[in-house]
Amino acid sequence: EGLPFPCHVMTSTMPRAVQTATWEQLPYPIEVLSNFNPLDKGDFTGYELEEIAEFAPDWYARLEADPFRTRFPGGECYQDLINRLEPTIIDMEQQVGLAVVVSHVSVIQILMSYFRCTPVQKSAEIA
Repeated sequence: EGLPFPCHVMTSTMPRAVQTATWEQLPYPIEVLSNFNPLDKGDFTGYELEEIAEFAPDWYARLEADPFRTRFPGGECYQDLINRLEPTIIDMEQQVGLAVVVSHVSVIQILMSYFRCTPVQKSAEIA
């Protein structure tokens, strides 16, 4: 017995997101997509921005000057994330029912910017 409306549930491949999206009585299949994985911080994975500012001040200054095109060493920049999300945004727009995304802060901020018609430069301000 399903719910009275169609729903497309999508999540990242990260175990915590898949676990959040999965509950026993959910009558909808879950689509697991790497497009919804968080921003890849590369060599800085596991560090908060405040910590990075302390041990990599030159790189952090570049990030502050251009937060959308400054690539994390060995990782991505926000522009890369936006490009990665583009096909999933098209898929979401084509849904006839609800689209539910279980993902991570960086991804949700970009998606919220897009669907709110907010400049992507302000996406980091979305809490």
